[in-house]
Amino acid sequence: MAVAQQAPASNAPFLKGSIIWEKKGPLPVWAWALLVLGLVLAVTMWRRNSASATATEATTGGDVPPNQAAPPVFIVPQGPPPNVTITVPGAPPGAGRPHPPLTPRPPSNFRDTGAIWTDALELHWDQVPGASGYAIRDLGSGQVHSVVGGNTTGTMLRGLIHNGSYNLQIAAKNLAGGLGPWSATLNAKTKN
Repeated sequence: MAVAQQAPASNAPFLKGSIIWEKKGPLPVWAWALLVLGLVLAVTMWRRNSASATATEATTGGDVPPNQAAPPVFIVPQGPPPNVTITVPGAPPGAGRPHPPLTPRPPSNFRDTGAIWTDALELHWDQVPGASGYAIRDLGSGQVHSVVGGNTTGTMLRGLIHNGSYNLQIAAKNLAGGLGPWSATLNAKTKN
């Protein structure tokens, strides 16, 4: 003779004897959370639908057919518009407005040290106040070399060909990384 199994004791007496209790035991916390969420959503939708039906009856006198939407209701505010003043305490006039970054002038005295290396050029220029860096472009290939640091006044261009002639220009970069105007063209040669 088989002995009937007894359901474990619980704080949920309404589930005792149900299929959920007998087969699986008490519901886990996540299942209770889903049940409560579903109940809250159902009540919310019921309230929204009943409020919508009440509003439709109030605005139309209840004579809107059930399959048609109620006409829109416009609410017009009464009285003069409010005066709104926005002040920024302690801010001087014009504060908070972004200023466009200044366009730096091209570096002056752009020069090379002469044909010293067979595969490199040593270039120098005068520092531009307010520059965040520099760009050097080769007019022959269109390649642009970037030089970091506004206080830099020289660099080496490497990987060039022997006895090569290069037409170069330099421009200063502003704080936003934008380029100023290009300098006059410098013709430099590598050593043979």
